[in-house]
Amino acid sequence: MNGKPGRAEIEMLAGVIRVWNGDKKYGDPYDWVATVRAMNKNEIEILGYTRPITPSIWKSIRAELMRLEIKRVFAVQYKDGRRCERWIEVK
Repeated sequence: MNGKPGRAEIEMLAGVIRVWNGDKKYGDPYDWVATVRAMNKNEIEILGYTRPITPSIWKSIRAELMRLEIKRVFAVQYKDGRRCERWIEVK
């Protein structure tokens, strides 16, 4: 960079999904938690969860994904020592 300041860019790539019942802003304990990684503008990867994505959990997650205009989710779960992957369309 020859002593001159260069450019820097921060791209936020990871986050956390937390699902809980009730009207509180944040729930504790949470009913379901996972790590989220941005793949591109309209797709995310959900990983690091140990409990299945039940229909009621998906309903909560789906509402937030739609608010954020996410169209597809790549869900990754390790179960019985195996990596399970699936794409989920957000509709």
